Amino acid sequence: MRRLLSTLGIAALGIFLSGIAFVAFRNLETRNAEVSFNGMAQERLDALETNISLALNNLVSIGALFDHANGTTRKEFDQFTAPLLARTQAVQGLEWIPRVPRQERSVWEEQVRSDGFSSFEFTERLSVGHLNRAGERNEYFPVFYVAPFHGNEKALGFDLASDPVRLAALRSSAETGQLTATGRIVLIQETSDQYGFLVFRPVYRGAVEPPTSEARRNALVGFALAVFRVADIVQKPGAISRSASGLNLAIFDRDARAGERLLYPKGAQFDGVDDLPRGFQAKRIIAVGGRNWELVAYPLSNSFRPARWSSSTALIGGILLTFLLAAYLVQHKRAEESLRLSEERARLLFATIPYPAFVLDMASLKFLEVNDAAVQQYGYTVDEFLRMNIAQIGPAEDAKTILRYLRQRPSTVEARKQSKHVTKSGSYLDVEISFHKLNYGGRKARLVVAQDVTERNRLEINLRHAQKLEAVGSLAAGIAHEINTPIQFISDNTRFLRDAFTTLTKLLEKYRQWRLDNIGFHASGDELTETEKTMDLPYLLEEIPKAIAQSLDGVTRVATLVSAMKDFAHPDRRESAAADINAALRSTLTVARNELKYVADVETELAELPLVICNIGEINQVLLNLLINAAHAIADGKKETDQKGIIRIRTSLEDDAVLISISDSGCGIPKSIRERIFDPFFTTKEVGRGTGQGLAIARSVVVRHGGTINFTSEPGKGTTFCVRLPLSGPPKDVAE
Repeated sequence: MRRLLSTLGIAALGIFLSGIAFVAFRNLETRNAEVSFNGMAQERLDALETNISLALNNLVSIGALFDHANGTTRKEFDQFTAPLLARTQAVQGLEWIPRVPRQERSVWEEQVRSDGFSSFEFTERLSVGHLNRAGERNEYFPVFYVAPFHGNEKALGFDLASDPVRLAALRSSAETGQLTATGRIVLIQETSDQYGFLVFRPVYRGAVEPPTSEARRNALVGFALAVFRVADIVQKPGAISRSASGLNLAIFDRDARAGERLLYPKGAQFDGVDDLPRGFQAKRIIAVGGRNWELVAYPLSNSFRPARWSSSTALIGGILLTFLLAAYLVQHKRAEESLRLSEERARLLFATIPYPAFVLDMASLKFLEVNDAAVQQYGYTVDEFLRMNIAQIGPAEDAKTILRYLRQRPSTVEARKQSKHVTKSGSYLDVEISFHKLNYGGRKARLVVAQDVTERNRLEINLRHAQKLEAVGSLAAGIAHEINTPIQFISDNTRFLRDAFTTLTKLLEKYRQWRLDNIGFHASGDELTETEKTMDLPYLLEEIPKAIAQSLDGVTRVATLVSAMKDFAHPDRRESAAADINAALRSTLTVARNELKYVADVETELAELPLVICNIGEINQVLLNLLINAAHAIADGKKETDQKGIIRIRTSLEDDAVLISISDSGCGIPKSIRERIFDPFFTTKEVGRGTGQGLAIARSVVVRHGGTINFTSEPGKGTTFCVRLPLSGPPKDVAE
């Protein structure tokens, strides 16, 4: 009986322990599956959140463009947005939405038609798939610029004020000054079955956000707008597929009305998290344009199921210690594999960042890791990067500045600054750098993302220079006016003296003739003769007319210079108009005469030319820059001699364009720097003699006029710059 009881007790204990082991390992299997799911799900949600954040950064960049350059043309908009769209394919379109009062509607419509869109008009959607001419309302918010145009043709001209959902979002954005997203909508240009949404970024007059909502409404100029398809954001090229990850994703707009909360996937019978299948779920709430989105990851029907073999083996076999060891080893192996997969996915995410990215050691500022975008932009291989530090792609003093900057910033706050980098080929880049705290293999490190802002800075430089040039032109015109007034009455007075002296001369001649005819008649004749000898009257009669003539010649020269200064300045002409290029050359030569006359003789061969449509004030600046550069080149090449050089200026007509060539006999341009002479701020002149902006501005002006500028040079013999300007003027999108 005791053995039976003992056996039953051992059996009961064994069964009890087996049951405990079975339940324990069943729970462990479930937790393992959940851990594996959470690791994959969190990485997927991280990638999705990062993708949304990068896409919204494009909208911020477009808003900044219009903050600082409200006169941005369609061509400039396309050039600015092209690299943004190439790097972030989740964006369906980037648009500029101006605020158009009712009375200005026809003016705006005509402007777009003149850009080549002959049938353009403000439109609204009265039924799905059909657009009609927009009805009358107090103000419109039409799609004015859109990039890319292909695939978004229907959106051009659509009045966002005609749709209640879009109108509510743009009003909220205007009043708050914040990024504002719409709820789910069907895009005008939609061709597939998916939802879209819009994000507005307001642009205010003067690039300053007013303090009150009423002031913001009054100062509103328009909106930078980003258009998204939700499925394109989720299914970004390069993302892990559903079958590979074993995950489904759902996105809900928590701020939408019941029945309209589902954003992805379209067509699913979900309106919230509670409608999703039961099981593992990973949730995250993010803010997108002032709306709360809930991102949810959940397993596919056959994924992340707990492995039940271990608990069954423990229950059947009854070998508790063996099973515990096996379970431990299985768990350990799974943890290692999960860690390996996590590291691989982190590296994949790092490699697919669209901007150059580095992992930087905080102690030595050496590169620990770089992505493919950095290799492509800077020209170094990965191995070369890993042997370098950040000082080797920028100024040496910049490395100390960056280190001090990072140490002063709180480690939890993202740091940003602008710097200048140099590629392997020697090209300089303006970059905006952002730093993020990172622990890299036990080292204190920073993730550095460098965005190329060279083009944006160049546009800002050109804008500032244009403003300075206008101020200088106005000053020159004012000086010319002030000089011209006294010169006018000096000229009149001198002419009066000339005429008066002519009359006096005639009188004196008659007097002399009378004296000669009556000599000896009066005793005073000898005295008069003596007086004439004392005054040297013949000399005065000969020299005074010469002095007057010379005075008038000087007055004429001053008046010519004043006229040339006025022609050169053109302070009130801001639009293109018909102009005489030869006359512009003569005026510029007159203005630059003092700079040229001591170093070179000027030879001109000016052909008979028709008038050219251009902004003659800007063309004068180009010609002046080229002439001054020619004079400096001759001066540098003739330092050892007193011999003057030669500047030859030729104009000719070729097909539908005017050619202007300016040649000098100076020192020439070395081959090593020819690719850089049009770069902003590049100069070979000593400090104080040049800013390095002359040729950069010259090329910008010529290109803006639809022309070209190039050069040929031979070291030691001279350089020839050729400017080609079309007779018809700049393209319409540039001119406007």
